[in-house]
Order: sequence, then structure tokens, then C-alpha cells
Amino acid sequence: MTEAGHGAESPIHEFRIEPLTDLDLLRDLLRRRWGETLMMFGRSWKLGEYEGYVARDEKGAIVGLVTTALQRSTQLALTIDSFVEHKGIGRLLLDFVIEQGRNQGARSLRVLTTNDNTPALRYFQKRGFRIVAFYPGAIAIYRPVFMTLPEIGVDGIPVRDAIELEIDL
Repeated sequence: MTEAGHGAESPIHEFRIEPLTDLDLLRDLLRRRWGETLMMFGRSWKLGEYEGYVARDEKGAIVGLVTTALQRSTQLALTIDSFVEHKGIGRLLLDFVIEQGRNQGARSLRVLTTNDNTPALRYFQKRGFRIVAFYPGAIAIYRPVFMTLPEIGVDGIPVRDAIELEIDL
């Protein structure tokens, strides 16, 4: 599942993206929000089954993380996390995944979010994504894996369903 920023974002030129090959660091970064196993796009993803990339600021500090996988001709953004709000990091990471997918010959990019995450739904649709799948009740399946998934989410909306969005590359 992904997270997208909202509001005005500043220029992104002061950040760089690089592969994250240190699996211990990747595990630690994912634990901040997702736990050790990612469960999305119809399966569980274990460390090493996907690629991780970090965004770093001009001092080298990690300010964002994206995890991706190529599934047939579809690039998947498993997670997109900005650790610093409203700096364009989420946009930079998403643009990176789009370009990576194109370079790998993917025909589309898919993201997944929850029904309550109206900021992400709005953000992705403004970027040209369209809703391609709706999974009613999916969060009941995810919740035992993602113990931190709240019952109530953004704007007091119950967190129940997963929504998949896609953009052509």
C-alpha cells in the first residue's frame, strides 16, 4: 500500500535516489510503517523479493523509501514513503518508479491504498491513475499481518477495503 503527500510541494532538485542494497536497513525502514512482510497485490512479499530505493537529502540523510517489483508487464509500487512532509519526496519517488517501469519494459504501474486514504486517492487520480480494482473487506485479511492498521483512518473513515490504481506507461 502506498502513501502520497498532499498540498503544495517544493522543488525536488535537492534529493537523489539510490538503490538500497543493505537488507537490514531496508527491513528497519519498512518496520517503521509496514512491518517485515508486505502483503499486497494478491500475495505476501518477503524481503529480497522486491527492490528498495531510498531518497537522500543533500546531507545524505534518508528522507524517503520506495519498494518495487516487476510482475509480468506491470511495475508495482509496493510502498512509497516520504519521511519528510511537503518537500516533493513522494512525487520524486513516484516519478522514479514510473521511469524505472518504462526502462524495464512495463506497460503499466500499479499502486494500492486503503479506502480511507482520500489524500492518496486524490493524488494518484490527479496524476492520471485510474481505479482498476476494489477489494471489499481486504483489510480484515491484512490486519493480522499489519498489526498497526487502524480501525478508523483518515477523517474518521473506517478502514475496510483496498483500492488498486493503475497508470499506463
